[in-house]
Amino acid sequence: MDSCVEQLFERKASLGERLAVAGSVLLIVAGLVIAMFVKANPGLTLVIIGIVCVYFTKNALHQELEYELANGDCYISKIINKSDRKDLYSFYAGDVMRVLAYDSEKFTNELQVNQKLVVKDMTSGHKENHDRWYAFMLAKDVAVILELDDRSLEHIKTVYKHKFE
Repeated sequence: MDSCVEQLFERKASLGERLAVAGSVLLIVAGLVIAMFVKANPGLTLVIIGIVCVYFTKNALHQELEYELANGDCYISKIINKSDRKDLYSFYAGDVMRVLAYDSEKFTNELQVNQKLVVKDMTSGHKENHDRWYAFMLAKDVAVILELDDRSLEHIKTVYKHKFE
């Protein structure tokens, strides 16, 4: 029997994404100041460049992550501004060695023991949701951190019942 669960949630903008928007706004302000006190051409050019930058960078602030869990296979996509979809990462049920709670001692030990472990954070970034974060330990020295809701967690516990710790 096929089993499929989809989960969609808003992702917190990173510091770099927020700084890009702030830098774009500062570019507009600098362009206006230059336009008022110096020749208009360089100032207006900066204002136009700043407006274009704000247009593109502000869209990056509205991001959602989508998990598609189908029979243990996981497909992770990022949706920007509710329209542009980008596939971020995927893994298959056979690649998963163990599923560990992110805050568990087992995951902490795994991080200390395996120095080559690559951690891919695919969560919302909200620290208050740590209790919903789970590390999928893959065969390729990769740990994918997912933030699971109740429905997704039940699916994972069913599919990975022997690997869930």
